[in-house]
Amino acid sequence: MEWIIGQKNASIIQVDINSDRIGLTKKVTVGICGDAKLVAKQILDKLSMTAGDKDRQKRKDIIHQTKSAWLQKLSSLDHEDDDEGTVWNKEARERDADRMSPRQAWRAIQVGMPEDVIISSDIGNNCAIGNAYPTFEKGRKYLAPGLFGPCGYGFPSILGAKIGCPDTPVIGFAGDGAFGISMNEMSSCARKEWPAITMVIFRNYQWGAEKKKFYSLV
Repeated sequence: MEWIIGQKNASIIQVDINSDRIGLTKKVTVGICGDAKLVAKQILDKLSMTAGDKDRQKRKDIIHQTKSAWLQKLSSLDHEDDDEGTVWNKEARERDADRMSPRQAWRAIQVGMPEDVIISSDIGNNCAIGNAYPTFEKGRKYLAPGLFGPCGYGFPSILGAKIGCPDTPVIGFAGDGAFGISMNEMSSCARKEWPAITMVIFRNYQWGAEKKKFYSLV
């Protein structure tokens, strides 16, 4: 957990259960090895009731402006134009011009998703793009593999979410390669006593993430 106060010249408190991660990616003002939830509660107990009130509205305005500008930019992106290194992706678009790009698909999916939905995403380019699109006002609504990179995460995680929250709509996302790795979960979701799920598969006929890494190395 990182608690950032201010903006460019922020003082940073980083809390991590693993001490080796503290200060690994950026310079921190205070590093604390511990449980993020417990440390956050202890910090809050030390603050006054009016702490942060002075700049609270300013921060809210900045967040609102930044979010609005980003959503507007997303609505204008049809392809991975922000990643010029994906030459192979451009070739695929020219070869199959009548098919939807991942960004076009994500925009359409975003419009149709229920408000209280839980979603999960797998690794790979299609789902990495999708991380920018869903917005949530509540916690425990977005399941993602994060830095662990387990290929085949999307299918079993959304199945588990549906078992845990049977009355909540769920949607899982995966590329065709990652989905193929988790095909053994088909035997799980076919059980009569377990609720049905929705799984979206991006089919691009290639291991896009691996191909991208290869091009970057070359």
